Order: sequence, then structure tokens, then C-alpha cells
Amino acid sequence: MNCPKCGNVLISKTVKTAASGSIEVDLCETCGGVYFDRGEVNRITKQDADRLSNTHTHGTMHDGTNHCPKCGASLERYWGESVPSDVYVLRCPDCSGTWFSHDELQKFKDAQSAKINYFRTWKIPLSSLSSVLIPGAFCCVDWLNAYRGRPGTQPTTNGNIC
Repeated sequence: MNCPKCGNVLISKTVKTAASGSIEVDLCETCGGVYFDRGEVNRITKQDADRLSNTHTHGTMHDGTNHCPKCGASLERYWGESVPSDVYVLRCPDCSGTWFSHDELQKFKDAQSAKINYFRTWKIPLSSLSSVLIPGAFCCVDWLNAYRGRPGTQPTTNGNIC
């Protein structure tokens, strides 16, 4: 798979999830972009997003195609309640994968954490999970327990989704 931004080969990297599992993400070590399969971005912690963003090197940039690394469809800018207007996220209309250019993943996770903390601090029920998550197939039992402050769970301060 090639980077949609710079055209270099993406490497597969294992990242731990908030629910003690792991996922494989596709990382460009040249430009620092990261590709997530459907719903995976919601499963990583802010700390893991920071680590991913710090792994790029400054290699030779080529022209990217702006096509999904997984299925080849043209990536489109994603607009939604869960993504602030200053965060640039590309999403595949066919497979729902998401592409974050360097630093955009950190901005998204910062915004996600701030929104969750705001709702949690003021004890405001979330109107829907779509207000903090990029839509996709995901399991949210651990996140809901943490959001509600149930015993034995860690508070969600970084967008932890199982």
C-alpha cells in the first residue's frame, strides 16, 4: 500500500488499543501520515496517537494520488460533528478508512479528549457517540463504563474506545 499524500510505501505498525487489544495501522515514515481501517482511530489512546506522530522521518517526498491505500477509491474530506473544522481528515467513501496527515491525528485526539472531558466534568450526557467518534463499526461498552465513572474502570480522558 502506498501513501496517498507522498506516494511512499506504508509500513504496518501494531498499536495497543484502549481495551488492551491491538490493531494494525498503516504508517508513512516519510510524511508521518497514518491510515486507519474503519473505526480503528476511535480505539487508540491519545498517547498512542502522539507516538505515531513522532515516528516519521524526512525522506524523499513523491507525488501522492489521494487514493485510499486499501481499496483505491478517491479520498474525500470528512466533515462531521466529531471532527473540528481545523482538523483535516480524509475518509474513503467505499471502505470508510481514514487518513490523517502528520499532526492531524494529534489534533483530532486532542479535540476528542477535550470534548469527552467537558461532557464528563459537567455531567452532561452525550447526545450521541457520533459527537466524539468518527463513524464506524466499534464496541463502546468499556468507554461508556469509563464515561459514567463505573467502579473498576479508568476515566476516559483520551478517547478510549474498545
